[in-house]
Formats: sequence, C-alpha cells, structure tokens
Amino acid sequence: MLCFSNPWRMVRLFNGRWKMVKGLYTACEGMKANLRKQEVISNNLANVNTTGFKKSELFARTYLSHVNNDLQQPFLNDEHTIDEVVVDFSPGPMVATENPLDAAIEGDGFFTVIMPDKSLRYTRSGAFTIDGNGHLATLHGEKVLGETGKPIDVHGKSMSINESGEVLIDGRMMDKIKMVQFSEPSFLVKQGYNLYAKSEKTEEIQPEFMKIHQGHLEGSNVNPIESMVKMITGMRNYEADEKALQSEDQTLSKAVNEVGRIR
Repeated sequence: MLCFSNPWRMVRLFNGRWKMVKGLYTACEGMKANLRKQEVISNNLANVNTTGFKKSELFARTYLSHVNNDLQQPFLNDEHTIDEVVVDFSPGPMVATENPLDAAIEGDGFFTVIMPDKSLRYTRSGAFTIDGNGHLATLHGEKVLGETGKPIDVHGKSMSINESGEVLIDGRMMDKIKMVQFSEPSFLVKQGYNLYAKSEKTEEIQPEFMKIHQGHLEGSNVNPIESMVKMITGMRNYEADEKALQSEDQTLSKAVNEVGRIR
C-alpha cells in the first residue's frame, strides 16, 4: 500500500510511471514499424530478378502534440507510426534478350492490358507472348491493349515493334501498343504480377518522351546491396527498441512493486 504525507509526491510518482508506460508504447511502435519495414525490404529482395519490378519504400512519421497538464508542465504525446508505403518508379536496367516478343519502355510510360473482367491495368513488364487466340498478351494471360481499343492481333509469319510502339505483322502495321503516363504514378495501386490499377488521386496525361526497345526487357530497379544494408540497419534498430522495451519494463516493475513500500 502506498502512503504519502505529501500529495505532490504522489503526483510526481504518477507522472514518472506514466512516462515509463509511454516509453513502453513508443518502443513497441518502433518495433512494429521496423518489422513492417523488414517485410517491405524482403519483398523487394525477392523480386530482384523480376522483369519490370519497382521497389517499395516505407516511410514512418512521428506525430507530436503538446498540451498542458494540471501542473502546467509541458506534456509530450507522441505516436510513431507507419505513414505510407510508396513505390519507387525509377527505371531499371535495360537487358537485351533478342526475343521479338519482348519490349522495354524508355521513359515514364506504362503498357496497358485488359483483365478478364474488361477492366484496365498498367505494367512496365514487356515480357509478352502470343495467347491461344493469336493476341499479344502478358505471361499471365492479360491481353495487351492497342490504340484501337482492342487486343492486338498478331497472326502472321513475322512480327516487329518499332520505337513508337507500332506492331507490324509481315511488314504491315496492325495496331499500336497503347502506352499511358500518369500525373502522379506513386498513387497507382499495386495489384500483383507487376500490374497497377489507376486510383482517383492520379490521372492520365499526354505522354512525353517515350520509346519502345524491341528485344529488350526492363530489369528490376532493386539494388540488392543497398537493400541488404537497409535490412541489417532495420534489424539493429529493432533490437535497440527491444532492449529499450525490456529496460522500461524492468524500471516500471520496480516502481510498482518497490517504490513507496512500507518497510
């Protein structure tokens, strides 16, 4: 049982314990953010050889607000939380494959593909193939959209794609690959399989410089060495937060069980 002749001593003890509890919360939030960061980095590393893959970056933010308590002392209420995960659309290396069905975009554009439900998706991966209906398609079966608004028919003996994206079959132009650019590509929504969906926060804009390189693929923009360094740093930060959590827990335990005990 706690017994204080001076009530202000009780207030100071309560404030001290509250700071310890806040320390537990802050350390826990830091551990959660670092754990999520490790998941993002691990996914980047797993796709280091995925054609057209764009790495993600996690940003954390500390929210601060100052109020006054009953003692008119400044009180800090902080919340360390994950702010957002942003896709980095910087270009990856261009790799020559000599496959006429492969295409890489030089510029900030995206290929447009049609999903089975007729909705549109966008991708930087130009690893194409010809499906059972003779249409140009992705390796997962989504049909590549042409400027005509229809899938691109590639029936013929030979196919080529020029720098402007025109598809020529046996020397005759059949269609042009529909490529789009967005005002804020960071607001595109990842859909898996290197596909992105348009959100309300971004809109299509008139493409600027854009060139197609047939027989090439864009590689992943993940730097494995840089990612490994970030992973090691994140693990050390996690361990530091874990030690801080243990220290706060031990101090709080002593404050609750020993301070003010009548001997």
